[in-house]
Amino acid sequence: MSVAANQQPEIRAGESAGELRLWQKMLLIAGFVWALLVIVPDFYRLALPLGSLGFSADNSGVIYAVSPGAPAATANIPGAPGRGLKPGDAIRLQPAPCWKPNSDACRDFLAVFGGMGGLAYVRVGTTVTLPIAVKDGKTVRFENVTMKAEADLLGPFTIFILALDEIAGVYVIWRAFRLVWDRPGAMTLGLFLFVMWFNPGQYFALYAWLQGHPALLLLQESFQAVAQGAGYGGFLIFALRFPSGKMDPRFRGFQQLAIGLGISLALLQLASFANVFGQPTELITRCAILGGYIVAIYAFSIAWRRRKELRSSPLDYQRMRWVLWGCAIGIPAFILADSNEATSLWTRYVWNHDWLPWGPQESVLEAGFLLSGVLTIFIAEAVRRPRVVNVSYGLRHVAAASLVLVAFAIAEALFDQPLMNALFMAVHVPAGMQFPASIAAAVGWSLMTDRGAYFADHFLNHHFYHEAMHLQRLGLKAKCSPKTEEIDGIAVSDVSHALNLASAAVFREAGGVFQRVLETKSWRKDDRPALESAADKRMLQVLAQGRSAPVGLPQHGVVGSPADLAAPSRAVPVMVGDKLYAVIMYGPHETGDDLDRLEIGALDEFAQHAAIGYETARMTSLEKELHRLQQELAGLPHGAPKPLGA
Repeated sequence: MSVAANQQPEIRAGESAGELRLWQKMLLIAGFVWALLVIVPDFYRLALPLGSLGFSADNSGVIYAVSPGAPAATANIPGAPGRGLKPGDAIRLQPAPCWKPNSDACRDFLAVFGGMGGLAYVRVGTTVTLPIAVKDGKTVRFENVTMKAEADLLGPFTIFILALDEIAGVYVIWRAFRLVWDRPGAMTLGLFLFVMWFNPGQYFALYAWLQGHPALLLLQESFQAVAQGAGYGGFLIFALRFPSGKMDPRFRGFQQLAIGLGISLALLQLASFANVFGQPTELITRCAILGGYIVAIYAFSIAWRRRKELRSSPLDYQRMRWVLWGCAIGIPAFILADSNEATSLWTRYVWNHDWLPWGPQESVLEAGFLLSGVLTIFIAEAVRRPRVVNVSYGLRHVAAASLVLVAFAIAEALFDQPLMNALFMAVHVPAGMQFPASIAAAVGWSLMTDRGAYFADHFLNHHFYHEAMHLQRLGLKAKCSPKTEEIDGIAVSDVSHALNLASAAVFREAGGVFQRVLETKSWRKDDRPALESAADKRMLQVLAQGRSAPVGLPQHGVVGSPADLAAPSRAVPVMVGDKLYAVIMYGPHETGDDLDRLEIGALDEFAQHAAIGYETARMTSLEKELHRLQQELAGLPHGAPKPLGA
């Protein structure tokens, strides 16, 4: 129950604390390095563009989208100069060029089909020649069409979102790797297998480079198929085992099902790459991708059903809520982005029709992948932390910031230029003052955004701010209390009632030892009476600096402290001057969620008021004692011996 213990992940009851063997560590490191090698090269796109041929084809070779003005749209087709490629044309697969992996024809095919088809990039200046079935009315003829890739410049917003994608991708891969390294087990391994491929990072730069090395790209596609199948199977195993890490006997058969589904999806994904060997695979690709989505949704449904079993363990129930919210946000975002990027389903059946003549830009897809990163971040936090804050608290903060950002972005887009034009026309701003005026306008917008976020946050989190105000009133009450026992009661009973806390206890210094006073909540009589252990002394050294500190859950089987929900979560120091006068231990909420940032700040402020109250009560007690002694001294007979020092 020390601060030091909180620095490392806690091992909860039922979780494995086994050691990885050397070969397991080597495999884990290899998977970690491979996952980073897939996404890290895309940092290149933040500075320099990749090339694009300007069209997208499905895995059967059918072209379903051509960008206006792109190389594909202006390609020279024999017999039809200036026609270019059009939706409905198709790449002829029958040459099956990749039976000779090192051939130029295989390289040209992989420029289109490398990865998963759909949206694809190549290196700038790459020239490809493809056998195209050109469709003109009812006639179809076959021509070899040569195209040279041009730079596909990304807009500032797309670059910004891509940067966030890459940073989030590296973070979640590292976090999932550390979870397996620190807590080896089927649960954490399942999460890592999922994160290896299903993370916000993008892979276009790696595949663009590998197109010049067809044999390596085909090998990478094999790794990709295995990673996707293992990822979906691992996610299902994670859902079956979270949060304890143990498999419920009722679901033991489901683990074999998860392994079987993972192998099946990996084989389907591997078969989808057979288009470069002359086989149309769009149907297989759709089965692989849609099958993976179904498995992910099924895993979410299992976690949703299992949440009811955790109501008897409030701490684990709150952790499960993080997983469920992560899935509720991340899975739909990932499905929307991935299915638009890797398949032709949306383009053929939703977008580019008379009733909806629109299609998402790459920035929208990148934002979808970024949003899907919330899934992994939420899950990783729920696994790593034995206690978590209420998930709605964080979501409301994000919602407040997002609403204000979107509102001001729309306002800036709609009114910025008209307002600037009106300003210049009204006061005739000289040319030399236009730049300072723009800076002033930007600063004004920034201040308005900041205040808007502040008010939106207070509106959405009004419950927490109401609690903070209530604690301020309790602090003032403690500040004016005449007795230390009353302050103890306020610190324990009133504060725990105000915040609905599961436990609270006060330890006051007496004779150099911090002893627990009788005023406690959920602490048993035989629980520790004083803070005397080596871990407690390390904690007191931290608290003596005037900062509150988290308290880790006690290890399973440790006696002398409240366990599980009643175990203290935060130690708050009460400082009188530069001396640590008392320590107040607070547990999490009775609903299982931990103290959040606002509540911790309010408790620190309460402790400052309580410190004044304790000092005032002590001085009042000393004054009463002095007055009593003076009265006794005055009542002594004349000539009687006076007390020493009188």
